[in-house]
Amino acid sequence: MDVEMLSRKERRAYDFVVKSGAVTRARLKSVGIEVRFANSLVACGLLAWDGKSYRDAEKKAPEAKEEVTEATGGCLCGCGAELAAKRRFAQGHDAKLYSSVLKVARGQAAKSTLPATSATVAYLRGAPWMTAEIRKAIGL
Repeated sequence: MDVEMLSRKERRAYDFVVKSGAVTRARLKSVGIEVRFANSLVACGLLAWDGKSYRDAEKKAPEAKEEVTEATGGCLCGCGAELAAKRRFAQGHDAKLYSSVLKVARGQAAKSTLPATSATVAYLRGAPWMTAEIRKAIGL
């Protein structure tokens, strides 16, 4: 189906999704667009539905973000504390690891003071605060 052949309400739904990038059903409803119009555009092949949001069918779907690391059962700072499921650090221990990494990067501590477990190394590689300078200084 051609975009020019759309009804006014379908065109409004199409334009909103294309302009916004990816739109959930709740977002469509919040701006007064009925979901059935977006669904009809999916059936026509103009929009795509990935189970969570609508997007322009011609644009490539965004890649899912990779999880930094799975929960290990032990705190990644190296203290040995046992943790509940889906946790990587005991309370405040992410800051403890960050502080240790900065000390090593600044030359105030030896590299051997950092935990060397595979889970900690995997976390450090994807840590949101990790810069190329720090990565190079600690040897990642």
